[in-house]
Order: sequence, then C-alpha cells, then structure tokens
Amino acid sequence: MDDFNDFTQHMDMLYKTALTQARDEKLAEELVQETYLHTLQALRKGAKIQNPRAYLLSVLRNRFFMYLRGKYKLSTTYFGDLPFEVPSEADFGGLERSQEAEAVRRELAFLSHTYREVMVRYYMKNQKVEQIAAELSIPKGTVLSRLDTGRKKIKEGIQNMDNYSENSYSPQILTLGMNGRMGQKGEPFSCVKNSLDQNVLIVAYENPLTVAEISRALGTPMAFVEESVNNLVDAQLMKREGQKVATDFFISSLEDKLNALEAAKLFAKETFDRVNQIILQGIKQYDKIEGFSAFNPTQKYLCAALSLRLSVSWRLVKAITGKYPPDNNDLPDRPNYGKWEAIGSRYPHGHSFNGELGKYSVSGRSGVQNINDYLESACEWNSALGPIQWAQMKYSVDSPERVQIIEAVRTNTVNAFQAELLPDMERHGLIKEENDAKVPAVPYITKEGERTFFDIERELGDGFSNACLDELAAVCKANKVNYPKRIPFADNHAYNLPLNFITMAYVYEAARRDIITIKDGKYYPVMYLVKR
Repeated sequence: MDDFNDFTQHMDMLYKTALTQARDEKLAEELVQETYLHTLQALRKGAKIQNPRAYLLSVLRNRFFMYLRGKYKLSTTYFGDLPFEVPSEADFGGLERSQEAEAVRRELAFLSHTYREVMVRYYMKNQKVEQIAAELSIPKGTVLSRLDTGRKKIKEGIQNMDNYSENSYSPQILTLGMNGRMGQKGEPFSCVKNSLDQNVLIVAYENPLTVAEISRALGTPMAFVEESVNNLVDAQLMKREGQKVATDFFISSLEDKLNALEAAKLFAKETFDRVNQIILQGIKQYDKIEGFSAFNPTQKYLCAALSLRLSVSWRLVKAITGKYPPDNNDLPDRPNYGKWEAIGSRYPHGHSFNGELGKYSVSGRSGVQNINDYLESACEWNSALGPIQWAQMKYSVDSPERVQIIEAVRTNTVNAFQAELLPDMERHGLIKEENDAKVPAVPYITKEGERTFFDIERELGDGFSNACLDELAAVCKANKVNYPKRIPFADNHAYNLPLNFITMAYVYEAARRDIITIKDGKYYPVMYLVKR
C-alpha cells in the first residue's frame, strides 16, 4: 500500500476546498473524512495512485456531488457523447457512472432556453439535427453550434458547482411595503407570489445579474427562474440592463432594522420629556372633535404619536437631503392603474416576526373611500398594539369588509357571514359590548372633524420639528442604509429607518412611566370613520 502520509499532508488544502464548496464547517469536515476513508480503502485494495493531491480532489468532488444528489433528489440521465471524463472503477473503487450523470442532468436545468431546448430535443427526445432545425426554423449549423455550446456550458457548470449562494439552501424572506396607490389587482403585493420570487429579487439587488447567474446562485433550474424574472420585470419590480436584470426598489436587511431600532429607542428615551408634552397637547386638541371620545386614553396617545410620525416624515427627508420626498403624483404609473413605489425588507430563513421588530413596527395610514350613503371614508393605522390589517380572524377580510362589518353593527343589519366575525372584531377592539348590545368601538367623525384632525397633525409635526428634528436627522444620518445607486427614491428610505420605530418607542416609554396603560392581550386599534 502506498504511504498514507503522502495523502494526509494535503488535509488542510482538502478541508479549505470542501469548505469553499459546502459553505458549512460540519459538512466540510464530513466530506473530508469520507474522502480519506474512501482513499484508505482503495489503497488497502492495492490501488496505485500516482498523484495523491489530484486523486483526493477528485474523490472530494464526487462526494460533494453525492451530497447534492441526496439533497435535491436528482434523477439520472446520461449524455453519452458529452466531452468530459467519467471516473472508472479503477480510479474510484466502484464509483458509479450515474453519479456524474446526475450532475450532468442537473446542469442541463441551468442552461438558458436557447441551449436547453436543443439539448433536450437531441439527447432526451432523440430528435435528429435536421428535425430540430426544421421544427425550430433555424439552420442545421445553428443547431450544431448550440449543441456544442450547451455541452461546454454543462462541463463548466459541473466544474463550478460550488458557486451556489446561501439562498440556494437557506432561502431568505422578503416582505413588501409601498407608498402610493395599489394596482387594481393588488400590485405590487400580488406580484411576489412565492419564495422563488422573493429570492430572485434579493440576489439581484446589489448588482445586476444574468438569468443564468441568478439560476446558479439559487440552485434552481433556469426554466423556473426565467418565468419568475419575466413576471417581475413585467410587474416593474425588476428592470433589464442589457443582458442582465436588477431589482428596482429599496431593500433593507434585518441588521439594518435592528440597528435603527436601538437608535430609535435611545433617542425616544433621551427626548421623551420634550416630545411627551407635545403629544399630550395634541391629545387635548382631540376633545374638539366630536366622536373622538370613542378612543380610550391609550388609543389617543397612540393616535397622536402615529400622527406625529406621519407629519415629521417629509420634514425629516427635507432636513437630511435638502429636498422633499415625492408625493403620489410624482410616483411612476404602474400596471392596472397603480401608482406606487415598493419598499422591501429581507430576513434570514426561519426568522420569527414576533420579536422586538414586530413590537415596534407600524405601517402608514391607509384609507377606504366612498363606502356608502352614510360614510364617506375610513382611515386606519397598523401597529403591534392595534394590528388592524394583521388581525387574526376566522376569515380573511380586507379594509372595506372591516368597515362594512362595523357599519352593519351600527345599523343592526349584520348578516350570517359577518356574525361569524363579530367575536374576532370585538377581540381586536373594533366593536364592543354596551348595554347588552354590540356597538362600534371606533370614532365616527364629520368631514369638519377630519379637517380639525389634520390641523392637529400639522401642529404635532411643527412642535416636534421645533423641539428635536435636527437631533433626529443626525441620528438618521448616522444610521444610513447603503443601497445601489440605481434605485429610485432610495434616499427617502435609506435615512428613515429609525423614524419607523420612533412612534412605538415613545408609546412604550409612556407606558413605562405610567402615563398610559398597556394591558397584555388587549388591543388598541387606531381607526376612524368619516360621515358624509
């Protein structure tokens, strides 16, 4: 038997190679152990190995292929005349040819449609070159050229199977938000349908990529990636740049948000005394609005804090960038009469949304118009204390349906479907029990009352701006999120992350100081309806 020391001296090199391929320390160690065990068995059987380093690398490579086969459950097809060597039994002590063949079949899935189609027709459907040329309406020479290129690409792919990104085995989560007006079919939210769409957008965010590069990074056959990319481009969430595509909206990471959250909590604590006086003054002004008494003190405090954030947002962008953020009229026209800009957040695989970020997150104000002859509109916010849009109910209902249920309770016209949702509506604080009857638990205000509300909102923004806007701008600048320069409107979001958590930071600080009461399991929704 050859001296085994000739093989063990390559152990460090082999481990580094395995780690590069597997991107997992434990898996790399297992691959190296299996490689040396196989080598030792081959030596004991009398195998003569002239180049220990090359032999070890070959065995390691095939062990990694075997791992991928088990992971992706690849089926087996062998392309007999492809120009690469299949290890023999003499070289690998019984390694089956089918292991290489499975890798070949996998690489076929990563070819673009141009090459994949002729390869599949020729090798899997046994069509002759002349038949392929006729059916595809291309010259015979083009078919031969594509077959040759396809074979070369497959060979290159097998030699570079360590190029898969982490997203291929640990897909990330992408959530969407938006500014502006949704499309009639729910765009942009309805355009990101699954984990594949989410991860296509994530991997093509930092730099434009070809579809082949996206396919390789995700470890997903190109046929599926091509469809996903085409749909996302049509939805205007991606754009083409020559032969490449790129994600076309701002995306922040979990780390970005956690840093911004800590900055917001510290800022709220340091400025609370000043800002609390502004919020309390705004709450006093709410007494001018008929119907606002339906809110309890905690809801009023939350409403004022939410209004303050909304009013401060555009002032903050102006203070940092020197220009106001775009209003809805400045946003691009989108499919199905939408006019919006998307905003994304990415999270690691398996992330739980029940932690600190969820506790401090809020969404912007959304509204419903022209409800019925009695109601003109409805407005609602979403927060961890009043999760109106995230409300867990027996059936999924949207904003118009929620309003209609509240209206049905008011007019005593609840139908059978609505009746099944009343317990959930009551649990979320949208209706309540009063004098043995269900009644709305949200304010019904007049149009004049809403104008007064907007006046109070501006006063809150003025008060905060005078008190500490410059200080908040400095915090936001210190927590700026880097982004690709091609992204439109990105400055409006790159500096704004701390502001996203400011509202709840002030609310929780007020509760900690016993200014308001927050009871576990109780919801404090912020929603009002405007009468005609």
